[in-house]
Amino acid sequence: MGNDVSHSRAYIRHRDPAPLNETAVVGLLDCIWTPSLQMLEALTPSSSLNWRLEFLRHDYRFAPQAWWRIDTQTQAAAEGYISHKSVVLDPNGVPAAFSYQLVTVFG
Repeated sequence: MGNDVSHSRAYIRHRDPAPLNETAVVGLLDCIWTPSLQMLEALTPSSSLNWRLEFLRHDYRFAPQAWWRIDTQTQAAAEGYISHKSVVLDPNGVPAAFSYQLVTVFG
């Protein structure tokens, strides 16, 4: 809480040994919150208003437990609304999908 950083980078992976597909990538894109929430001084309820995904390809022949990376950057934040963009990089470091999300903060 109270951090002044409006971006994040995290390494993520699935625990499920099933082969990866688009649904698995959606799960990876949905595993991190907007980095602007870490800038608030206290825990505050928030919710997604809309969410758009852009798949850059559909070939996911990686080990199911391989580590992926998600980079998230706040695009704009004002008056209780936060817009952020994320990119998921496959285990080889190649972009696999983008996420665009508008979040509202209550309080």
